Amino acid sequence: MMIFKKIQPFIIWCGVFMFIACGGPKKQTQENVYAHDELYTEEFTLKDSTGGDFSGQPYPMAVDESFDDFVFAYAANKDFQVQRTTFPLRVYEANGDSSVISKLHWKPDSLFTDRYFYTILFDQENDMELISNPDITEAKVEWIYLNANNTKSYNFERIDKVWMLKSISKGYLEKYNNEEFVKFYNRFATDSLFQISRITVPLEYITIDPEDDFEILETVIDANSWTSLKPVLPTNKLVNINYGQEYNSKSKTKVLAVKGIGNGFSNVFFFKLNSKGFWELYKFEDVGV
Repeated sequence: MMIFKKIQPFIIWCGVFMFIACGGPKKQTQENVYAHDELYTEEFTLKDSTGGDFSGQPYPMAVDESFDDFVFAYAANKDFQVQRTTFPLRVYEANGDSSVISKLHWKPDSLFTDRYFYTILFDQENDMELISNPDITEAKVEWIYLNANNTKSYNFERIDKVWMLKSISKGYLEKYNNEEFVKFYNRFATDSLFQISRITVPLEYITIDPEDDFEILETVIDANSWTSLKPVLPTNKLVNINYGQEYNSKSKTKVLAVKGIGNGFSNVFFFKLNSKGFWELYKFEDVGV
């Protein structure tokens, strides 16, 4: 039974005056529904971008403020993956067909965290600032299979401040925006003679000063010194994180960043088209810790 009580006019007028004094109705802002949650797990073995080690400890769900923090959390924990995947998940095949994966048939996916490093490809150096952009709403983790000429993309979207995996799409390298550069890179990474022929001499070299770990040294090196460095050049397949950077088929520069997972490793390769229209490496940065 519902019981209704009579409200005195004095109480009503008090409420009206308080409402006016407070400035009327407040505009509601959307809040991340997971912002104050914690995920308890023993599966986290990776450090986040600030160096914090959350192995076996509650992991704060405020990871949505940074796609890097989110994607590492997503890749590291199966329960978090289920929470942050839109089911049924649409999978687009290279031939135009599509299918769906239900929550019941979802298998945990490590994305790229089962490797020692991942890569990020940019058209130009200024695009690297997108990594720290807190306003991005779309991002992709792309697998580029160099020998098979296939690609696979995990497509994430940030809606109402929450990152979610929205779909997976597969394709062919011929339809990938960086096709010509990727083909060049595949040979550059696997053919030592070709590699030497495609570096600018002298080569710009940026590294940590061996006499002071807090200072950056900018110098140049010759071909022999480059060979002795033995830089890490991923082969067979690249995993590229796309933060929204656009790729222009007519771009005359490319930047490939190779980042270690949980170890502070960082190598950055700067390429450009020379006067003959051939790609070559003109600068190399090794400032990882």
